[in-house]
Amino acid sequence: MSGSTDRSGHTAAVRGALGDVRSRWRTLARLRLTALVAAATAVVWVVAWGIVEILTLGAGALALVGAGALAITSAICVVAIVRREPVPGERALARYIEEQ
Repeated sequence: MSGSTDRSGHTAAVRGALGDVRSRWRTLARLRLTALVAAATAVVWVVAWGIVEILTLGAGALALVGAGALAITSAICVVAIVRREPVPGERALARYIEEQ
């Protein structure tokens, strides 16, 4: 019986370690996604600002540039969220930990 208890304790410890690694992985993935979206958004708005500065635009064209930049920014956010990396399973996490 004590062998079963020891095994159960080890299983719980391994699952706890996998949970910790999974949590860190999710945090890292969110930070990477945030950085990617922020960089892409900055590029879009810098280009929009450059267009506005270089060209002499009327109010309608200015609104169109702003709306276009906003639409592209929204599309970037949606695409980044849809294409984010899936959370690895327990075996993949265990393999990663073993390799480290």
